[in-house]
Amino acid sequence: MLTALLAAPIAVKAFLQSPDESSPATGTAQVVAQGVMPVEAVDLMWQIVERTGPLPANADTLTSDLGFLVVESGVLLVEDLTSGMQSRLPAGEAMVTGAGDEQIRVAVGSDPARYRELTLVEATAESVPEDATLLFTSDPFAGPGARHDVDLLQDTLAAGAQLTLPAGTLPTLVLVRTGAADIAMESGDIISLGAGEAVSLTGGVQVTAAGDGATVVVVSVGPVVPSLARAAATPAAGRRVIDAPDATATAASAVNAATPVPTTDEQGSGPLAEDEAPVEIAGSVDRDGDGLDDASESELGTDPLLWDTDSDEVSDGEEIAAGTDPLDLASVPVPADAASEASSLDSDADRLADADEAAVGTDPTNPDTDGDGYYDGDEVNLGTDPFDPASFPAG
Repeated sequence: MLTALLAAPIAVKAFLQSPDESSPATGTAQVVAQGVMPVEAVDLMWQIVERTGPLPANADTLTSDLGFLVVESGVLLVEDLTSGMQSRLPAGEAMVTGAGDEQIRVAVGSDPARYRELTLVEATAESVPEDATLLFTSDPFAGPGARHDVDLLQDTLAAGAQLTLPAGTLPTLVLVRTGAADIAMESGDIISLGAGEAVSLTGGVQVTAAGDGATVVVVSVGPVVPSLARAAATPAAGRRVIDAPDATATAASAVNAATPVPTTDEQGSGPLAEDEAPVEIAGSVDRDGDGLDDASESELGTDPLLWDTDSDEVSDGEEIAAGTDPLDLASVPVPADAASEASSLDSDADRLADADEAAVGTDPTNPDTDGDGYYDGDEVNLGTDPFDPASFPAG
């Protein structure tokens, strides 16, 4: 059981990291597993549980949490039921696990496989599964609502050897697998951990092996990682992109405004007009890689550390470029193919698009509005009146 000392209060702090930040591994430490993980904007906590992989005949399907799986003994075979991919993990090896993945985990050979899960879970999560033993839970902290680089580090330290860990974007999780270690915090306080004990701490951390040495595992959350698929559609990083909110405002006034600048016009979040070209100023810092430099984000009211401030899965830069509001979850750009499809939709197949029927006044659900036996589209195209049954194409 962990003592109250291990549950040291955590001060939530945003560390300013950029996508090109160096690896958190220093000295002899190595990154043994890594993933870019979507960390939700909810209250979270670190959790460590221990499980045993049964023999194949006794295997059940389980649902994984976001984080890492580390095998302590035996050989574990993991099969993802969605992708069909398998991972074979002997003792000491690890893998990334996604939130909500359906998996089967079994021991390979005659002996069960013991493993631990180091995961990010909602602070309001219910009790752990019946087949798991809870080893540690941290104090709650706020999730950022963005994709982050998350690294699992491992180091084997001789007695007196040290591992220095830089501050992460979220609290750093340290687990002593074997031996014992002293964990020094930025405040100068020291926490002593034995085998199987863990702590979650904000800020830089220094681990010193005690006694006969220690093997430690660390989970460090790094910088925001932008989506490459969406980055191609956003303004280039390092540019300032500011759009006038309506016809009475100019790009210059938006730059000088002391309050956040709206990104939509009076009618809503339609696309930019051709004469409303954005202002571009090169050379500024864009820490979250969303296509807006930090100065512009400050003026607009968006978060310079979040690629997608309103969590609508569209980057702040892409929203500004499209004329939608990066602070409004319901305001998102309309895909070009969707707009094209909407403009050509002909619900009643009368050879007249719904948009044209709205302009003419005919019924878009009735192919022959006046009931004279001729399609509305044919009447409009041939110059007869689609509202007059006595007016129809000759012949």
